[in-house]
Amino acid sequence: MKWFQVALLTGILVSWGPSPARTADDDKPQSQDKPEATDGPKEAEQRGGTTGKGDRDKPESLEDVGAESASHAEVDPLDVEFGTLTALKMHTDGNLLACDAKSKQIKVICPEGNLVATIQLEFAPEAIDVAADGAIYCGGEGRLAKLKPSGEVIQTGKVPEKAESSEEQPKRAKSRKRRISGIALCGETLMVAVGAGGGRGSRSQLFRLDLQFQKAKLITEDLRACCQRCDLVAKDGVFYLAENTAHRIVRYDVEGNVLGKWGQQSRTELQGFGSCCNPMNLCFGPKGMLYTAESGMARVKRYTPEGKFLALVGYVGTDRFRQASGLASSCSNIGIAVAADGNRVFVIDIKKNMIRVLEKKTPPARCKPEKEEPEKEEPEKEEPEKEKPEKEKPEKEKPEKEKPEKEKPEKEKPEKEKMVDVGAESASHAELDPLKVEFKRLSAMQLNHDGNLLACDVEAKQIKVIGPEGNQIDTIELAFGPEAIDVAADGTIYCGGHGQLAKLDPAGKVLHSVKAPEKAEAPVSETSRRRAKSSDVTLRLRVSGIAVTEKDVFVAFGSGWSRVSTSKLFRFDRELENPQLLAEGIRGCCQRCDLVTDGESVYLAENSVHRIVRYDRDGKVLGKWGKKSRDELEGFGACCNPMNLGFDAGGVLYTAESGLARLKRYSTDGKFLGLVGYLGTDRFRSAGPHAAACSNMAFTVSPDGKRLYVMDYKNNLIRVLQEKD
Repeated sequence: MKWFQVALLTGILVSWGPSPARTADDDKPQSQDKPEATDGPKEAEQRGGTTGKGDRDKPESLEDVGAESASHAEVDPLDVEFGTLTALKMHTDGNLLACDAKSKQIKVICPEGNLVATIQLEFAPEAIDVAADGAIYCGGEGRLAKLKPSGEVIQTGKVPEKAESSEEQPKRAKSRKRRISGIALCGETLMVAVGAGGGRGSRSQLFRLDLQFQKAKLITEDLRACCQRCDLVAKDGVFYLAENTAHRIVRYDVEGNVLGKWGQQSRTELQGFGSCCNPMNLCFGPKGMLYTAESGMARVKRYTPEGKFLALVGYVGTDRFRQASGLASSCSNIGIAVAADGNRVFVIDIKKNMIRVLEKKTPPARCKPEKEEPEKEEPEKEEPEKEKPEKEKPEKEKPEKEKPEKEKPEKEKPEKEKMVDVGAESASHAELDPLKVEFKRLSAMQLNHDGNLLACDVEAKQIKVIGPEGNQIDTIELAFGPEAIDVAADGTIYCGGHGQLAKLDPAGKVLHSVKAPEKAEAPVSETSRRRAKSSDVTLRLRVSGIAVTEKDVFVAFGSGWSRVSTSKLFRFDRELENPQLLAEGIRGCCQRCDLVTDGESVYLAENSVHRIVRYDRDGKVLGKWGKKSRDELEGFGACCNPMNLGFDAGGVLYTAESGLARLKRYSTDGKFLGLVGYLGTDRFRSAGPHAAACSNMAFTVSPDGKRLYVMDYKNNLIRVLQEKD
């Protein structure tokens, strides 16, 4: 071996050897030779370093410090393929955005874990963030882009020229492209972290820009970030940067001033950050908690923004190692994203190029019974402690008593569901017995001017006429399965389904029928096609809403079979001729996009974004209102709501929320007027595999508002809410 080969090998071994501990405020690299020569085993352990060669031989399980206290456990990874997975971010609509650098794409993954859309870019995305309004900001290969929530690129820019490799960077790093390792926005300020070197001695730069990628200002160019990786997030006017080589998190205000630094290196304490260079990635979760991910250890934890350790989230099944080594993932990207409710954490496995999933363990759901035990006043039970023998007997019997207690969580699931019934005691209506009318597949309802209920049966291709007493009195046969229905002021019936529309007289005679316009279909994703195929469902164009005024008929057409399905709004004349496209790209889950009118404006339930949009007859947006909330009655909860709309004769707008089985009243400008009531259908707090999670919940209101007929999609019947006495 030649002398320069020995020197080179020696240099490599030294540069990748164990490093001394650093304080949170220490910005200068420390010598790595000195501590190794002077520190003994105890000192090295106190520093959080290794004690020598034998330390490498310790079992990998030792890395999983405190694993038994983890709040989450790993479940199956997402079944989505990537060329090179680089970054993750939760969108405001609940979908997961996953950057694929190799294919130059952002892949949109729905809460069920399926790929529902693909956004094509002109560069390889390396970092991503989402604004409060749903706009997407991403960057890669020295370029920046702003996209609409739908994925359309509306602004592009470049990283400032200052972000070049400095002379101090290792020569081997000069050939590397500038990596955009972090993007975060807060208000009108965008921060971008840019790496320009390679190896553990890399330095990164932090820039501040406006939202048009202009007015760039260099905040710092001396960030200690291994291998150009320097993640960045923002919350409540503060930016948080993972300066991983220094094992700390730095807080900046919007002007770039340092507000504080926290973090320390430790291999044995959960509060600290272990392995080579950590924390590697950051993400905010519910209640303002800051999540950190540590590469090499494959560990996710929670902290307060000020640095107080809260809990271990969990470990994912990637390789563990105690110190930097030749393994590529020793200081690799381990990007994370947290679901809005914190129940799921998505983690990048860069080595296997997949998204791993940590899911909240079920035991926390048993905390309720445990909390209820103190309510039984255990101290009073402690009083008979003097009579130990008597107390010991019940203790032997306790296992028998505890059996039902263990089973309690299962029995108490309905109680958990009742937690979703926010403000149930304030409901103006109560549920009566459902109507005793059978359907093959109930799909829509409307009251006619005789007071009869017109109920659509899509599989039977019928409209069933139900009298005020709840009995079926007539049947209207159709050539297609009706999916939506409305009744004009003169009693004329308009209905549509399977890409067809029909006009009927009040007696049910078909006067005219047409096919949907060719432009009515929106693009359908491959996921929608696969989902429909697996469910034996034909992907027909769905007529998801019909609303009739004196002169016009408004129709919403839906395409696709997923949460990112889109709909189009058309206007016809009263003869169902002269179709005019008014709006497209409307976000209605699973082709569902209900539509009603007060005679002047049209109100559309854009359920995937939890809002109602008001249009004039020409398609001009007059207003939008609504917000997502699981805890406030004024907001719309569950997966995609409001699902259905209706008016009473007084002009009060009613909404129905699927998943929550809840009906409420609003003014037409969005003022909350009151809770109508809950129905006895299954409740669940978020989207899931349940068919009814984003199911049709069509309803109709009696003119006086005293009675509501509501469709129970899952049980295929009509439920009834009656005003309380």
